[in-house]
Parts: sequence; C-alpha cells; structure tokens
Amino acid sequence: MMAISIHVRGLFSRVVDAHRITISWVAALVILALSSVGAGASDILSEEQQVAKLGQLLKKQDVTRVSPDSLVRVAQQDPHFLALAGSEAGEDHFFEAYEQTLRPITNKRFPQARHVRGQLIEVFNLVNDFFEDVFGSGSGFGHYRNRIPGYLEWYLYSGYESSFSLPFSTRYGLDDIRTVGEVVVRANWEERTTVLVEGPRDVTSALKRFLPPLDRAIGKLRTAEKNLPEAGRYYFRQRVMAELARFLSVPNFSLPVAE
Repeated sequence: MMAISIHVRGLFSRVVDAHRITISWVAALVILALSSVGAGASDILSEEQQVAKLGQLLKKQDVTRVSPDSLVRVAQQDPHFLALAGSEAGEDHFFEAYEQTLRPITNKRFPQARHVRGQLIEVFNLVNDFFEDVFGSGSGFGHYRNRIPGYLEWYLYSGYESSFSLPFSTRYGLDDIRTVGEVVVRANWEERTTVLVEGPRDVTSALKRFLPPLDRAIGKLRTAEKNLPEAGRYYFRQRVMAELARFLSVPNFSLPVAE
C-alpha cells in the first residue's frame, strides 16, 4: 500500500482578531438581552426561535471573515449566548443560524456555489456515515451531521473568495481518499477496540462492509467536481482528506479546524 503524506497542521488556518470579535459579540448580546426584558424566565424557546435569535447575533458579525468554530469559541464566553447555545444541541442551532446567515452572501457573490452545495453536503454526510459505521453510533456523529451545512458554507465562501488557494502543494487523487479509508478500516479491525469486535472476522469482509459510504462519497465528489474549477477540485479533496486524517493516529498530528 502506497504511503500517503497527510498534511494537517495549520490546515486552512486564518489569523482572527479576537479582540474585535469579542467586542462586537458583547455589543450584540447586550442588545439582545435588552430586547428580551419582560420575557418570563421560564419561557422555553422552540428550536426555530433559538435559531432566529442566534441569527440576530450573527447579523452583527462579519461571517465572511470568521469560521463558525472561531465564532462559537468567542461567543461561549458570554452567559447570554450560553443561555441560547450552551449545549451540544444549542451549538447545532448556532451552526444552523451561521449557515442561514452566510448562504445568501455566498449565493450573491458566488452564484456558482449553488451548483455544488447540495452535492458537497452529501459528500461530508457520507464521510460522517462511514466513520459512524466503523466506530459505532454515538451522539457526536449526529451533532456533527447537524453542523455540516455550516462548515460547508464556510468552506464554499472562503474557497471561492481565495480562488481555492491551497494551504500546501499536495494534490490528492480520488483514489487517495479511498486508500486512507482502507487504512482507517484496517487499523480499527486490527485493534479490535470498536464495534468491529462484533463485526467481520477478517479484514476483507470488514472492507466490504464499511467502505460503501466512502465509495458513495467519492462518487458524489466526482460529480460535484464537474462544476468546480481545477483548484476547487483539489481544495475539496484536501477537505475530505482532513476529515479522514482526524481519525488516524499520526505522529505530531493536530486536529484540523474550519478556519
């Protein structure tokens, strides 16, 4: 099996002016808190209301410059925000509001994004399904699935804006993605530390059982690439490879972030 070098440290990193973000969040949260005076402390917001209120906060931010991860980290320092999105489900609502806020901006500036958005969301959903099958179901996979549209919108906007500038020179092929997927399955089958203990008794059977979602993801990516420039094809292949790398034990490996 050929060796594949996975570059993840500093992937798509951006310098964020944390002080500026913090100040704007405080101002937005104060306005939101004042607008809520008179509401009963026991009022329970519906999911739609939570998303709408989070959307009010996000309209005070330049979401074209800051990733959802960076925004949520800063916002979590404020108790007013935590009242809305202080749980895993609340963060799901935040990512939904982020996607709803950024998507019309993306569509206006880069209308070609409309042609690939749905297919790319399916790609990342299928990659998530692949890992859920291999490692066993858990709430983390469900929460991540809820956040994929928000992440993807950030990838689309920042990708088009930078003309899909690559953080490093490696240009992965679609076959490389499948090869890394095989490594994930083989490693976990050999370790016998996951649901594979109850699954296939040989690695060939394990590959046959667990690779189909990843194969479908590669197929969807191949279709989406027909509507992407050459640089965009390699950009999203690197994004998918970064997702796969998160689950590999790589020396000096740091988790990629959506920045």
